[in-house]
Amino acid sequence: MNNAYLLLWLEGPFQSWGNDSRYGRRDTLKFPTKSALCGMVCASMGARGEQKKFLNELANTEITVFAYSSKKRNISLLQDFQTVGNGYDSNDPFESLLVPKTALGKSPNGTGSKITYRYYLQDASYAVVWELPEELAQEIAQRIVDPIYFVSLGRKNCIPSEWIYQGVFTNKEEAFTQAQNIAEHKQKICTKTILEGAFPDQGEVIALHDIPKQFGEFKKYSDRFVTIVEPEQ
Repeated sequence: MNNAYLLLWLEGPFQSWGNDSRYGRRDTLKFPTKSALCGMVCASMGARGEQKKFLNELANTEITVFAYSSKKRNISLLQDFQTVGNGYDSNDPFESLLVPKTALGKSPNGTGSKITYRYYLQDASYAVVWELPEELAQEIAQRIVDPIYFVSLGRKNCIPSEWIYQGVFTNKEEAFTQAQNIAEHKQKICTKTILEGAFPDQGEVIALHDIPKQFGEFKKYSDRFVTIVEPEQ
């Protein structure tokens, strides 16, 4: 079976791509994680639950990400805070599940509400070139255009402001060219390229724990290396 190259364009007022953040502090990477992109695909296809077989199919596919920002502005980081667990009736069986518990799983003192700190990217755009089996690429493309569940840019409050699907191509060069055409039309400049794999001669190599093996209640992930390539000055 031949492979095809799915081009996605991720743009919106806010984006947030958490990697290892949890609890009261939710950080964001400066580019989309593979787990988030797989989650977007699962949401668009209405694929709920663990999805171990489907995620295994996506695990070894190659993703190249181009990060863009406005020619007049750099990508900026916004810090926000939210309270969780406030206003719920602890006597109600369902609402009590939404109240944060102690480390022992017991009800907290007082209301149980707590402040969480969350971080968002502003003025960021990404082109994602995803190498997939041709039939799967076409299936995902159809669902991205007409998703079963809402697709967001990392978190549910991060709404896309541009069509995500931008085409399926027969080779990588065509997809790269189209991504650059979109960026030039929007007057965006490429700030970095994220390659799958370790290429120390090309840029900074980092390890991410973001290959999803199982979604659902008990999520599982494995590691991968990515190389961050800065544009030549």
